[in-house]
Amino acid sequence: LYIEAANASPEQRIRLLEEAAEVAWSRVNPDASLPWLARLRDERPEDPELLGRLAEVHRRAGRFEAALRAYDEELELLIDSEQKYKLHVQRARLLERELHAPGRAISAYLQAAETADNDSETLAELDRLYDTMERPFERAKILEARVAKLDGAEGIELRQTLATLYCISLSKPELALPHLEANVAASVGNAAEELQYLGALDAALRASRRHDDWARIAERELELIESDEEIRDATPCEYRNFLREELARTCDVLLGAPD
Repeated sequence: LYIEAANASPEQRIRLLEEAAEVAWSRVNPDASLPWLARLRDERPEDPELLGRLAEVHRRAGRFEAALRAYDEELELLIDSEQKYKLHVQRARLLERELHAPGRAISAYLQAAETADNDSETLAELDRLYDTMERPFERAKILEARVAKLDGAEGIELRQTLATLYCISLSKPELALPHLEANVAASVGNAAEELQYLGALDAALRASRRHDDWARIAERELELIESDEEIRDATPCEYRNFLREELARTCDVLLGAPD
């Protein structure tokens, strides 16, 4: 086939080389197709599909760095944004799962997110990796982007996660406030849920020394507790007393409004 291809016209040569690559892959092993794919590349140097096939051969053989180099060359030839996105994701998965390089995987996912205008799936992968690597600053930025794509009740869980990150890991409770307030607003109508998110907002306001806002939230907590018998029975008397006493102290000492 090699001799026949060398003496053939360009179209025939490509057809023969494709045939040889297919025979080598299917009847010998994928590695045997490498020299034929290399010859095909000489004939079609601008064809990204050939680089994808070369990458697959290297990946199957466990030559992951070689596969990455082929992916990188393929990226340079691709024009379509969707194809670029898929290849960035493919590179990220290879880096994380086969090369155990989460930092390099993050870079690939960031490129994918940029290509796909911060698609939800890629942001979720970045969120997971930043969490695993304990990088709260970067994770907060990704969570902000994820939260921005969700409205109302859809984003409650993510907003709570982001608020917890701000309050605990980053010690910036004031940044958690808009997210906690959004959760309270989204839970209105369900007294138990609203009380749960009011409690989180209560803690963040106290940590932020927002005494006037805290007093407003404490009053709402007491209102919910007293207006719902089931919630009232489930709430320890000590907590209710604490809220009343702390509210009175805050209004009297910190806000100067004893009435």
